[in-house]
Amino acid sequence: MAKRRISEHFSIDFGSNNPEWRILRNSPGVDEYLTRLGEETIARCNADLRAAQAARQQPQEDGYDFHITHGSRSRLNIFPNTPRAMAHEAVNHTILKSIPIGGPKETPPPDHDIPRELARRSNESQMHAGFDEQGNEIHNLDGRRHR
Repeated sequence: MAKRRISEHFSIDFGSNNPEWRILRNSPGVDEYLTRLGEETIARCNADLRAAQAARQQPQEDGYDFHITHGSRSRLNIFPNTPRAMAHEAVNHTILKSIPIGGPKETPPPDHDIPRELARRSNESQMHAGFDEQGNEIHNLDGRRHR
């Protein structure tokens, strides 16, 4: 990405052409962080897999692993590496649930008035189906109404 022009006389280089940015994306600090994140995530995934295996009275084994790849930047890859873990992941999406992305948000209780309001509006619109705004009947334009 090229420099982004802020004003007539000022621009900032946000792009990957910036050598400091390339160094930062492959730095040992990023690798340490990704290693820690990978270890924590596969520990949670393997615990979930072991609980599911115990519930099915199957032999318990770890089935998740991770590795870090280095290219233009360091990337963390987390994956199931046994058939049981693959099947478990396909059903439960354990990796997605185990990645820390922030705290859970408060969920409001269900609003029971919304379905009632939607039903009222639906019934009201069906009462007026086939009539224009002035109350005149619309004559079988779509071929569905038969009288």
